[in-house]
Amino acid sequence: MADNDALRNMLEQLHTTTQSTGRQLKVVRGTIQSLEKETKLVSLTQRELATIPLSDEGTRYYKGVGKMFMQEPRKAIDQNLATRSKEAESETAALRKRQAYLDRELQQAQRSLQEIYNAQSNDQ
Repeated sequence: MADNDALRNMLEQLHTTTQSTGRQLKVVRGTIQSLEKETKLVSLTQRELATIPLSDEGTRYYKGVGKMFMQEPRKAIDQNLATRSKEAESETAALRKRQAYLDRELQQAQRSLQEIYNAQSNDQ
């Protein structure tokens, strides 16, 4: 009887771990996709700005702020885009490490559950 209770508790714990890790993994994957989209958007903006010569003094640059636009110098926009790109890349790298960890944890929990189920089916 104590064996069954311990086994049941272990199964519940592994099942909870599997569900929790799966949810965390989905969140991490979604965040990675969002950051990759941000990186592509920044890259596209940088490419488009690169087509405009720096010597063109008559060109005005605007940055979107909510529903409005604010005029900003080209250097500030370039620096802001570079900063956003670096931040997104570093966050993506950190999230990829977290994703790898969660993948391993999920696989381990699933293997443990499978081993327990196989052991139980062999005992019966």
